[in-house]
Amino acid sequence: MALDREIEFERLVLPHRARMARTVWRILRDADLAEDALQEALATLWRKLPVLSRHPNPEAFILRVAIDAARDQLRARLRRERRTMPLEVVEDRRTAVDADPVERAAVIREVLSAVQRLGRRQATAILLRAVEEAPYQTVAQALGCSEATARVHVQRAREKLRTWLGHLRGLSRETRS
Repeated sequence: MALDREIEFERLVLPHRARMARTVWRILRDADLAEDALQEALATLWRKLPVLSRHPNPEAFILRVAIDAARDQLRARLRRERRTMPLEVVEDRRTAVDADPVERAAVIREVLSAVQRLGRRQATAILLRAVEEAPYQTVAQALGCSEATARVHVQRAREKLRTWLGHLRGLSRETRS
């Protein structure tokens, strides 16, 4: 029985491991966190193997689990950073966007933090679409909804991010001028 489970895992999950690794890396941009997220995703997929084997689109299910694991790692990192970040840095991050790598990293963290504020379905939809460049059909299968509903989730996520991060867009234009 255990051997059958291992064979099924190798057949369904392992061919997608490289794509899972790329996906979590694109979200986290940190080798250690990406490896942790990948291991957590693989463990989750092992536990959910019976569900995965019956899923109509195993690849979409696998990517969704990988994105969820990356989001969990991101959420934990942001919590740790908030506990240790001086208030001045938080205020500076909101007032300047520069080509400086430290400022750029702060902006990236702010964007990722905003993605974390989205609901699970919207965050999954925007990450699949923007990071993975997945077609709407794949987004829909990952969310278990119609393609039209997937488009709505992506659109609403974009609108929220545009609202929450609009100050970055204006500042980035000023620094380019």
